[in-house]
Amino acid sequence: MRTHKWIFGIILSSLFLISPSVLATNYYVDPDGNDLNAGTSWANAFATIQKGINTSSNGDIVEVNEGTYHESINFNGKAITLRSTDPNNWETVAATIIDANHTDHTVAFYNNEGADSILEGLTIQGGDGYMDCGIYCHGEPIIRRCIIQNNYYKGIYCLGSALITDNIIRNNYAFGVYPYAYSSPIITNNLIYDNGYWGIATSIAGTVTIRNNTIVNNGYGGISNGSSTLNISNCILWGNGDDLSGCAATYSCIEDGDSGTGNINSVPLFVDADANDFHLQSNSPCIDIGDPNGNYTSQTDIDNESRLIDGDDDETAKSDIGCDEFNPLTWSNPDVIYVDQNATGSNNGSCWLDAYTTIAAAVNAASAGDEIWVAEGTYTLTSQITVSNAISIYGGFNGTEITRSQRDFRANLTIINGNDTVRCFSVTNNATIDGFVIS
Repeated sequence: MRTHKWIFGIILSSLFLISPSVLATNYYVDPDGNDLNAGTSWANAFATIQKGINTSSNGDIVEVNEGTYHESINFNGKAITLRSTDPNNWETVAATIIDANHTDHTVAFYNNEGADSILEGLTIQGGDGYMDCGIYCHGEPIIRRCIIQNNYYKGIYCLGSALITDNIIRNNYAFGVYPYAYSSPIITNNLIYDNGYWGIATSIAGTVTIRNNTIVNNGYGGISNGSSTLNISNCILWGNGDDLSGCAATYSCIEDGDSGTGNINSVPLFVDADANDFHLQSNSPCIDIGDPNGNYTSQTDIDNESRLIDGDDDETAKSDIGCDEFNPLTWSNPDVIYVDQNATGSNNGSCWLDAYTTIAAAVNAASAGDEIWVAEGTYTLTSQITVSNAISIYGGFNGTEITRSQRDFRANLTIINGNDTVRCFSVTNNATIDGFVIS
């Protein structure tokens, strides 16, 4: 009898150890839905986000299809995830909009929500009303990979210890992020630009961590401190009225030249600041000079790439300054077509990650003046490669280089093998072939 009771006890206990996520329900919201539906599939989706929240329970997911939802929503203290259909795709994020039409806040965490209350992959705009903000945040929720824009006065009004990460925060009337009243948020990996007053402004907040943000072109300034403790590191502050007011930073790129350990004031070299592309160019001085003592375990940048990448090819992976971590594998030189027979990406030649896997494919895609860079390895041909444009084909790369001068064709043998059956190349019209072993 005692044995039977013991076995039953294990089975019964196991029922209570099932993860809540196993029992979670997904609810769906679509502009063409109906709040009288069950909301448990796209076919019977709700029409409003608030209906999805009201129906959900702790641990559930409310997924929102692309479209514009004119409403002001409240998490109501629930430990749920509210997200778009693909938070990692900025086009999806930009097309999934909650707009309060300046009648109230757009999103509210009123009830001291915790870290299991997550807002992810949505555009938040048109906020106004109580406390004049797009997101009213009381507690410790996670606000991640959102676009927070065109809100009256404040993008995010923060009371508590929220994690604000991987967002684009722009074009808000006054402040991008406003921590207040002893709040201690972590603000990291955000792109904060074109806000009317300050990118980040604190007022009698607690200890605020501001790390790896790119804060540019804000009207009054980058970061303003009002009676708070700010830990600022690995940030780019550029093109602001005043980069830092009442605070200091370390390991940051600051146009005003504020002193601090590891700070620089060299032009950060964005890809195209005029088009709001604040990724780093391959020769940016912000690459690999972040705080060497920082804890970057499992950290990623705003593009969800590793926070530790060897961006300067010195064989040591270090953090960059700013929200973007430069990645040689995804860097695209517009005049280069990439080839790597071991690439597993999109096979379009745009970067090392998405390189063509054959030289012939790259040649067919090339126009006069283009360069083709070919990674090491043996490329066995089944037919001749005909080069009829004035292009240059270079071998000898290891598949991470960002400049041609970095290649070592002696160490990275790039072999074109005709397999004793075909001629390797037919070349006309002033083409260049360099750095190969032809066999």
